[in-house]
Amino acid sequence: KDEAPGFMSIGAYPPGQEPDLCVFSQEDADIAHVTPGVGDLNVIPVGQNELAAVLQRISNVPLPKTDPVGGSGGAVSALWSAG
Repeated sequence: KDEAPGFMSIGAYPPGQEPDLCVFSQEDADIAHVTPGVGDLNVIPVGQNELAAVLQRISNVPLPKTDPVGGSGGAVSALWSAG
């Protein structure tokens, strides 16, 4: 059963960064663990009370030195600089 039809997330992580997947409940974590493509991601149930801390952690992730798709001078790097 597809719990989130049409939802897809793609991530690329520079060396030294460990990806994780924060979800709101243990039930969501259980679904994530059996979802194809989740692989070895660290699935963390955080709940609504911890959302602000998770968003702060996301905002502190450093940007890559180059565009992960287009390389040096790629369009994604320009968008990051404009943000």
